[in-house]
Amino acid sequence: MAKRSGGDTIKSLFSGKPSTRDTNAHANMYEKKPWAVGNIYPIIKGKLSFTAHRNDDHTLAEIKKNPTLFFFSSDLQERYEPYCADFGPVNLGVVHRFCTLLTERMTDSRLTNRHLIYYSDEDTALRTNTAFLLGAYLVLCHKWAPEAAALPFAVIEPNPFKPFRDATYLPSDYHLTLLDCFSALHKAVELGWYDPEGFDVEDYEYWDH
Repeated sequence: MAKRSGGDTIKSLFSGKPSTRDTNAHANMYEKKPWAVGNIYPIIKGKLSFTAHRNDDHTLAEIKKNPTLFFFSSDLQERYEPYCADFGPVNLGVVHRFCTLLTERMTDSRLTNRHLIYYSDEDTALRTNTAFLLGAYLVLCHKWAPEAAALPFAVIEPNPFKPFRDATYLPSDYHLTLLDCFSALHKAVELGWYDPEGFDVEDYEYWDH
């Protein structure tokens, strides 16, 4: 299979306008499930799921225990650079690169019949940024409504994610939820503030630093 460029990969899934899928239809796809490190939580039924591991040994054990599953990860959820007590969300360049990564995995012919499991560290901040990236992928690449993209994470109890906060060391008086972030991405595309097809991630990262 010929390897496509990142731009071509993004373009293949970002065509068209974002739609507002019926959130009620998605609600029937997810059941409440208790939070535990190592549990697997569905994101796209039958194709993509999320989990958190304690360390590399835990990951290797899960791979041996579940040989039919394809476990993969990256350092993208770790790329937020805090100012103070803030921990995310990661920036638009990271979101763009994550969408490219998942698109490549989801369209890889070698993985057609494999269930993909994206895993993160068990650290609360890292798993929250991971949830943000996975939900962003649903909104941007699969055109899910923000509320639908939040559902896979909302059914996990107790809530293992923490709200994002302002960049100070003072107690935060405003909590930014995953749904808030998904809604912002949806609106950015709708208004043309973020054009995935024309987005120059290298240029963005150059000026970001």
